[in-house]
Amino acid sequence: MIQIRFASPLLSASIAVVCFISLSAAGYMALHKKRKAQKYSKRTDDTKRDDGNLPPNPNCPSNDAKTSNGVTSLLPPHIQREMLKEKRRKSRLKDLAMKKPMYDNVRMVDQEGELLSTISKKKAEWYVEKNLAEFTNDAKMQIRLLFEPKNRSSREEHGTYITAKKVNQCVVCGEAQHHMRFYIVPYPYRTLFPKKFKSHLAHDIVILCHYCHIKCDQYSQVRVKELEERVRPKGWRPKFEVDKDLYQVQSCAHALLKWNHKIPESKRLVMEQTIHSHFGIKNGSDLSNDQLQKAASVNYRVENKEFVPGADLVVRALEGNDELIGRFVREWRQYFLETGNPRYLSPGWSINSPVVCGGS
Repeated sequence: MIQIRFASPLLSASIAVVCFISLSAAGYMALHKKRKAQKYSKRTDDTKRDDGNLPPNPNCPSNDAKTSNGVTSLLPPHIQREMLKEKRRKSRLKDLAMKKPMYDNVRMVDQEGELLSTISKKKAEWYVEKNLAEFTNDAKMQIRLLFEPKNRSSREEHGTYITAKKVNQCVVCGEAQHHMRFYIVPYPYRTLFPKKFKSHLAHDIVILCHYCHIKCDQYSQVRVKELEERVRPKGWRPKFEVDKDLYQVQSCAHALLKWNHKIPESKRLVMEQTIHSHFGIKNGSDLSNDQLQKAASVNYRVENKEFVPGADLVVRALEGNDELIGRFVREWRQYFLETGNPRYLSPGWSINSPVVCGGS
């Protein structure tokens, strides 16, 4: 064994301290790596046990501590609720999405072969069954009309949209699956329009993915609320109103059923008196469980028989005037562009496109 002698005892002590620190640091790093490996192994096991459809997000701190139901206990309750909602949305995507593509892009041409529009397979089959058209190929992706059409919207200024080949993708983000229809003009308004504003005109029905549909619908509801508040008459009342006395009866009954043994005597007597008064029972008599259950099931919502839905009020304000309805539709188109920020609209889609089939 080789021994090294140092000229100075102080130098020898300094080197010994440096060696001790180095060894301690190496030991700490080894222990840290071991614990990190154990933590990763436990996290992987927890992920395997989680029966949810969502894979763990590596950027989310929720992976460090999970409860038995897969929700992070370290996050605030409202975040936990949103995570659960997201999980439920994921599991229901296939049920909520359209079962078949919205656009089939079947070409409809006139007798000379000029493209008039692209239509659905169902519409093409209807033309053929009525002997109004015939398929021109075995793939049944083009029909030729057997009559001269009255209107040729394809030749007009905004005819590009009806002849364009439309892609089945979310018009906002480009997502290629789990699509839902979105009405740019909210359906409750659209359904009250005169027939000519609804028939054979799908310009204001677009494809959105589930998440973009949620976002755009939220923006849409904001404007719906503003419009309806603007046209509500003085003294307007909602469809259902709360009867405060009945609500108090129900609230007291629920409290007595669930927390009777925890409620202070003085407060419990007041609650019982409220229920006695409702049923016309003498004060001081005992309340049976059946009586409490009956009081807890009291309906405190009173229907307003004179209620008029907000959509009816808004459409009535348009007075059936074609110009006002047209302006109303274009305002919704503009609002969709501003709030939804769509990047994948079909070629020819425009705010100024006709609001009536064959119109201008």
